[in-house]
Amino acid sequence: MAARCSDADPSLVFSSRTRFLDVYNEPTKKILSPIRNYENSPLVSLEESVSKLEHFIKDLKIDVWVAKQNSEEEVGNDHLKHDERASIHLYTMCPSVPRLLNEALRIDNRECLLPWFIFFRLFLTALWKLKSVQCTVWRGMKGNYGADLRKGQKFFWWGFSSCTLSRKVFEKEQFLGNYGVGTLFKIECTHGKNITNYSYYENEEEVLLLPCSYFEVLNVGLEENDMCIIHVKQLPPPVSLIESPVPLIEPPVPLTESPVTLIEPPLPLIEPPVPLIEPLMSLIEPPVSLAEPSVTLIEPPLAIDSPGESKVFSTVSSEQLSRSQRRRQKQKQKRVVKIADALTTTTNEVKETITPKITQQQSSLGESILSKEQKTTPEQSVSIKSNVFLETNKSTDQVICTEPKLSSEASMATISKLHPKTTTVTINFDRLNTRPRKSITAINCLRIATDNQYFLVCPKDRLCLLDREGNEHWSIKRNFDVDDLCYSTYLKQFLILADYDLYSLDVERSTKLRKEITQFARNMDECSCHENLFLVIKDYGGHIIEVWDMESNWKLKKTYQQPISCQEGQGICTIRFSSDGNYLGVTLTEPFTEKAFFQLRNSKDMKILTKVELPFYEGYCNHYILSLPNNEFLVYKYSEKLMFLIDSNGQRKKAIQYTKGVCTMAIINNCFVIRTNRPDELHFYDL
Repeated sequence: MAARCSDADPSLVFSSRTRFLDVYNEPTKKILSPIRNYENSPLVSLEESVSKLEHFIKDLKIDVWVAKQNSEEEVGNDHLKHDERASIHLYTMCPSVPRLLNEALRIDNRECLLPWFIFFRLFLTALWKLKSVQCTVWRGMKGNYGADLRKGQKFFWWGFSSCTLSRKVFEKEQFLGNYGVGTLFKIECTHGKNITNYSYYENEEEVLLLPCSYFEVLNVGLEENDMCIIHVKQLPPPVSLIESPVPLIEPPVPLTESPVTLIEPPLPLIEPPVPLIEPLMSLIEPPVSLAEPSVTLIEPPLAIDSPGESKVFSTVSSEQLSRSQRRRQKQKQKRVVKIADALTTTTNEVKETITPKITQQQSSLGESILSKEQKTTPEQSVSIKSNVFLETNKSTDQVICTEPKLSSEASMATISKLHPKTTTVTINFDRLNTRPRKSITAINCLRIATDNQYFLVCPKDRLCLLDREGNEHWSIKRNFDVDDLCYSTYLKQFLILADYDLYSLDVERSTKLRKEITQFARNMDECSCHENLFLVIKDYGGHIIEVWDMESNWKLKKTYQQPISCQEGQGICTIRFSSDGNYLGVTLTEPFTEKAFFQLRNSKDMKILTKVELPFYEGYCNHYILSLPNNEFLVYKYSEKLMFLIDSNGQRKKAIQYTKGVCTMAIINNCFVIRTNRPDELHFYDL
């Protein structure tokens, strides 16, 4: 088998730890419905099994290719096929796979699992073939969970439960380390699946417990270091809640006395599985040869129409690295190359690209919007009134989630009361049709934040500060993945969101990265701030919005949940404060109705003021938002060319067509920067 990451780069392991620490997401107080009909999905190649997931998991094709390469050799006499071994490897290597799959398994609406059925069957088939082990394993989380469980209590864990044979794994900095208050589950498992030899991180000694596992609490104790230890034992489930993916490979877990079967019995004859299909690698660029003299993580600039200057961020030569380090850097390189590059619509300048798979509804809606822009004025746009309200306990700062109530208020009147007339700043977006005054080659700059003077970008494993001319002010190294950035005028510092942690960065003291929050209860991915308030959400279909108060030393002030944060069946993509902080721009998606929306909300109570429908793209990750002057917003989809200008009343003002796929953007006064793909560049405009 190919070489593994037994002593991995900390920046990679940092994201992979999530699946070991997500106990808090398990709905232990509610019995969910059985998982039905996935076993009827075809057994196909790993590439085909994830085809419906590529639109909301970044770099998935490349992760699949790496997993297949690392899983070519058989492990003992396990009788697993190549794609089955690779499915386990992919699960441990790509953090988004366990995170999103387990979210779908833990939601009471089983329709959320439908896009996962084909991969779910392949992955579960691989695990089912492995011999079950009986041993003591460990699973952890931040915070004290002991108050939620008592001795003798029985409960289910609905997702895949990543555990480890060694308690010392949780003493590492990437896991619990010296976090302080934490919880460790000591589990006597009877049907664990030891996947150590298939994992991308072999030193984690991972044992996986299957969905719908059933447990009884044996004891709850507290150690001297404030670590809560919950001792549980795996039991046979009282009823069968999940069908075997491949009958007769391994008998199902025996049931307790006279169970009531909640699922339909299997058919007497099962169709033979479809033979595995070898992947067509022509859609993915070949990997860099290990014999090459150097590792280039930032490509030289491609030819563009602009006569402006061009700059490339410097990289470390492979001659300064060991052989294993070069190998890991090459694997990282393959992962950061954007799949969107292969999915961008072909242009006359760029060849050998692939048209993105989007729905017919999205395509027709986008075309109709562009055609109507020439006929419709902003005043003719129709406002959709909100039907969601928030009730707040006035004696505390906590949110009370209530059912929606219809409103008789006019949303435009509400907006005018919230925000009086102010001086208007004019932005001429027609200049985006001209050549940029400057272009800088920068790969993997997924996020950009600005203060009044500089742009903070995050290429590769660094944080770089650029001025309005594109000149580098300074550059520092980082060892964590950046999920989002924003600038706090209250702290006069940049805020950098990285999974569970939040860092602050003073541009005048660039060597000092300070952790402000290390106790996010969830893996957060999007943030925005105004004055002393900091908002953070879980994207890719999340429905939790947290409000933190910087003035009170980062105190969690409010938590919004459904139906206030969003309605059932909806997922939040992005949230941004308006320029004056009175409003919030929110993008949401409804995957099962194939709809996407922009909502203008009151920032004080999350009340929806207006709603505008947007083109729908498959998956949860649909539209991002840039906050503009005058309380306006610019909405765009990653790697697409179409943008929408939303005015201060929450109405679609115009559609803007750009020549390249847009990945992210930022603005300082009239200096506008767009990061494009194919080529991967920062384009500077004066609007």
